[in-house]
Amino acid sequence: MLRHGFTGGRTVRSRSVLALTIPAILAGTGAKAEQPPAPCHPNPNATTDETTVRNRGDIVNLPKPLKDRLAQLSNRPHTYLPIQAFAEAHNDDGTPKPSQLFQYYLLDTTGGFPPDVGFEANVFTARIPKVNDHAQLTVTGANCGLQTIGAVRVVLEPKPGLPTDPEDPRAFIDIFTDISPLFVINNESGWYEGWMIHDITVPEVAPPRSDGHAQFGRITERDAAILKKMGTGNNVPGNVFTIDGSVPHFPSEADHFPDKQTNVVPIHESMGAYNAMQQSDVHSYWEFNYLGTNWIHPLYELPFTGGGPGQFRASARHLRGRGDRCAAVDRAWARPRRQTERTARRG
Repeated sequence: MLRHGFTGGRTVRSRSVLALTIPAILAGTGAKAEQPPAPCHPNPNATTDETTVRNRGDIVNLPKPLKDRLAQLSNRPHTYLPIQAFAEAHNDDGTPKPSQLFQYYLLDTTGGFPPDVGFEANVFTARIPKVNDHAQLTVTGANCGLQTIGAVRVVLEPKPGLPTDPEDPRAFIDIFTDISPLFVINNESGWYEGWMIHDITVPEVAPPRSDGHAQFGRITERDAAILKKMGTGNNVPGNVFTIDGSVPHFPSEADHFPDKQTNVVPIHESMGAYNAMQQSDVHSYWEFNYLGTNWIHPLYELPFTGGGPGQFRASARHLRGRGDRCAAVDRAWARPRRQTERTARRG
């Protein structure tokens, strides 16, 4: 996967669960025309579709590598052309105000992040002896073996009253994903899922709060000294944090579970699940917005993040040896809740 940034966008490393990266099949003057071999059906409107996409208002001024990739996707068999990015903001005179592209990613099945470095073979992309010998791979092989490729566009909507700096957490960010081909998965309306993955960095040092604990988003000098002693001394402010204190090792084709794995610590932001279309093309839209709809693991859908009275105790039956701990957490949760209820009744 190759990330291109234009404005020093968010500190985000976007890795696809499909293990996709940039290909080397783009021709010097345009996208490579390619159709699947028989018995799969070619796109009879390939030339028209490609011309339409290249000249579409939201694509015509894009960087050439991105435009070529979107044209390549439209040239292939598809149910829909790449998603259109509409201008939802407007100028003072009412005319549309285009969204601002500040990052894009080109994807294929040859590797991962950084460019030209792949992910460990997995059951979705490779045959693993005695594991999936007879299973159908979902990421590779559709449309009679066309290589899986894709593009991700990350844009900012310059809506009135909202920031125009993509680094600002209140900025309205749109993400458009187009991939081809992926198999349609029966009985699953959302088999594939996009993720934004941010690798935690070591925070800056700041004086502690009055209670001695670190300020939000900062560490104390004592914390920094302890982190620096880890491993080879990688964990200093500004560096990507690693669990062993050594130089960051991102996912690699040379990884081997469980003895050789990445040492970085990611935070995952789900961009939602989706399935493929009839012609094995995939299109997904997702947004960061200022209305608080963005949830980060583990703040939802997990029993140990809140729940209601008695839930921890009930779940203890399934957590061998942790019953007392779960009950203690349950009591800790219930106490402030009861206090709040008493205060409300007095009011």
